[in-house]
Amino acid sequence: MVEDNEDKPDLEQIASEIAGKEEAYSLDQVLPAMYDALISHSKQEKDGKVTYKTEFTETEKEGIANDIFDKLSYHVHVNIYNFSVEKWEELKGLKNPDGEIYTDLAVQNYFGISKDNLIKTLKKQIKITPETIHSISEDMFKHHISVIHQPTYAKFDEEHVDYLKGWIKKKVEEFHLNPELSEQVDNVYTLKEILPLYRQIAEKHYKKPKQQEQQEK
Repeated sequence: MVEDNEDKPDLEQIASEIAGKEEAYSLDQVLPAMYDALISHSKQEKDGKVTYKTEFTETEKEGIANDIFDKLSYHVHVNIYNFSVEKWEELKGLKNPDGEIYTDLAVQNYFGISKDNLIKTLKKQIKITPETIHSISEDMFKHHISVIHQPTYAKFDEEHVDYLKGWIKKKVEEFHLNPELSEQVDNVYTLKEILPLYRQIAEKHYKKPKQQEQQEK
């Protein structure tokens, strides 16, 4: 437990930092980009009628996986690293001494999945729909969120758990949140368990309105 006279992380400031990362890293663009990769393979037109196929050959599934991975690579290098598209395209051809593509390794670091494993995952699917993409993206997003928030999470240790729990309970009352959240907080005891609850409140209630963001620029 952190004593009152000890330095403690500024939970209000850190909550604002967390809330700002969704836009800073264009997180809301990742899943639509993955859907777009699928649609580019599934959309078909015959006799003026547009339909979307859901069954694919092994080769087509591999093509979908490659395009999805390319979208993720764009996200990491253009949205996160702030590289130009031209620079990203240039880097895609570079390999390390083991023959691994540097940009692919960056995607694996941020999303926790290699291109080969993504291909294997899609090849196991009988049908591939937007729901399929959403389902396989869940673990990838959990890993991605963990990575981009790691510098922020490093400001905490296990001694801050009770401090975080107290802050969350206050916010439940302040923002009139579901009282069940307070009950949930009572049943968590580790930093790993409490940080997602803290992030949940930060992302929902500490995001700056668009108008305020524009005024500050």
